[in-house]
Amino acid sequence: MAILHVQDEDGCWLVKIEAFAAVWCLVPFLRPFVWIYTAPSLRQFWTYAYRWSLRKRYHNAYIARFLEQQKARKESNPAE
Repeated sequence: MAILHVQDEDGCWLVKIEAFAAVWCLVPFLRPFVWIYTAPSLRQFWTYAYRWSLRKRYHNAYIARFLEQQKARKESNPAE
């Protein structure tokens, strides 16, 4: 699964929700809303939402790969 990684100016790596907060700090009109990612209860919610979206993306990619393989099998065996 792909995870968002951001490296700050001190060389420290920020991962997942901390990375989203760091990116939002850089965008001027989103800067006032960084607290959405840093408040403890909301941070936990966004962590679960982020993990759910990664699982969903991985699952969709798995299904797409499966369907491509099925199509390739049908094209290689037209008798079936």
